[in-house]
Amino acid sequence: MIENEHIRHEILSVVSSVIPHDQMEQQHLHFVKTWITSGAEIFRIAKPDKPNIHLVSYFVIGGDG
Repeated sequence: MIENEHIRHEILSVVSSVIPHDQMEQQHLHFVKTWITSGAEIFRIAKPDKPNIHLVSYFVIGGDG
């Protein structure tokens, strides 16, 4: 449980470092911070979407080639 709380804190720290560029981003950031601190499960525990709201990571691969 302590590890999960540590990860949650690290994620909240990253999210809190984002500077919103408009009101919509500000609302989204507020929602995400509230969700993370609520204690709700933030990681997907079953496919395709349990819980309905969960973290998703996307990566863009870039290069000069």
